[in-house]
Amino acid sequence: MEENTNNMPTPETISHRNLRRRTRYAQMSPQRKQLLLSQLREKRAESKRQKNLYQSNNTAALTISTSSLSPEQASQNTKRTI
Repeated sequence: MEENTNNMPTPETISHRNLRRRTRYAQMSPQRKQLLLSQLREKRAESKRQKNLYQSNNTAALTISTSSLSPEQASQNTKRTI
């Protein structure tokens, strides 16, 4: 794969890669396409679950850390982070 000095693919490289991808997809059997799409859906769903879990853990950690402080400490802590 040809790349320019910024380690970014050139537009020609990207278009060639996309052409190869489209050609390979067109040659796939319908069963293989279904399998590929179901795997992609599973990966996206897992990624979404992980993202939601990470966000909920961060929210819970923030809630726990601020609720364990006295009201004066919590307001001072909030002022510092803003």
